[in-house]
Amino acid sequence: MMANKRETGKFILVLKGMEDKRLRYLTAKKLAAMWPDTPFAEWKAKLDIGESVVLKRADSVAELNNFKKELDAIGAPADIVEQKSIGGAPVF
Repeated sequence: MMANKRETGKFILVLKGMEDKRLRYLTAKKLAAMWPDTPFAEWKAKLDIGESVVLKRADSVAELNNFKKELDAIGAPADIVEQKSIGGAPVF
């Protein structure tokens, strides 16, 4: 059975793990403002784990550029990466 390839975008906005507590706090505030459906405390908890977080998937880089620029403005380590599939599993 083949998975529906349209449910995930071809590009992903990924936020890398951060060691700096102040930067994690500022980034959590920014993410809560960008995606108000997710509260600040939830973003903060995700960032405090220290792992990369997938923020958004899209079919084009242009759809993600504004989000990345907002994160770049505060120094958050965000990258846009291409979605690939290995053995049918999505990886980046």
